[in-house]
Amino acid sequence: MRFRLPALLRGVAQVSRYRVEVSVLDSAGLELHRSDWTREVPATLAQAHGATIEESFGFEAAPGRYRVTVRLVPSLGEPVERTVVWRRTPPRRPCRPAAGEQRQAGGLRQRNAGPGEVRRAGLVMRTARRRG
Repeated sequence: MRFRLPALLRGVAQVSRYRVEVSVLDSAGLELHRSDWTREVPATLAQAHGATIEESFGFEAAPGRYRVTVRLVPSLGEPVERTVVWRRTPPRRPCRPAAGEQRQAGGLRQRNAGPGEVRRAGLVMRTARRRG
């Protein structure tokens, strides 16, 4: 979520302060996550035309629907609150690696890698010869 600084932070102090409050509720209304922290912004940035802030946070979530509320409380002025509904989908089945991540092994053994060989997870793979 983005918030416009000039609309949020008013005043003439050299530094503007605000508190971020985050709450995450599941589809049944049970609060799963709550956190808050304080930030300081230089007044020159807080009053700059078009200046915005972007805060981030993380939380563990099983597949489902969640309501995320972010509330910004400036030291001077009115709080601003936004709520979004966020959906976590189940993970997809593992897909094949991209072509650049695939390796064909012409032989495997445990020891140090030599020319034309790659060591991965304790095994040495000899790359396959190019055809054509």
